[in-house]
Amino acid sequence: MKKILGTLLILTNIVIFSGCTFINEEEKFNPVALKIESTDLAQTTRDEYTIPAGGGQLTVYSAEEKNPFCLVNWFEVNGVECYLNGVENDLYNDRADYSYNWGEIIISSATLPVKNNITIRPNLSGKERKIRIGLNCFKYDYRILDIIQRSNESKP
Repeated sequence: MKKILGTLLILTNIVIFSGCTFINEEEKFNPVALKIESTDLAQTTRDEYTIPAGGGQLTVYSAEEKNPFCLVNWFEVNGVECYLNGVENDLYNDRADYSYNWGEIIISSATLPVKNNITIRPNLSGKERKIRIGLNCFKYDYRILDIIQRSNESKP
């Protein structure tokens, strides 16, 4: 009787746990659809833009209803990465401001979708500036934008 009960218990566990799904660390990341509002940007490829040496402004937000909380959480300027720590906590204040020598990021969650207002300051370096902006949404949804800012040197 104990053998039958033990076998039945083992078979029950196999049936129960065979239906479980486990987290797959190899899941693919999904590029989220974005809306970008700017009169200063020129699009060169799907995720690459150029902006004049004089700088400009852009507003980026999710175009998908399922992802209204898409926000900047890191950027890279000329190969140097910076992570915006505490962005999620700042959103409870409806606004988070981050200022750097290359520009400013203002994340506004007062209304949905979350708006990422980005100002890029003039490039006075004499060299082209490459800015990469990472936007993360829910779970594995993301998008990386590359912005090339021209230098202030004029060609004769």
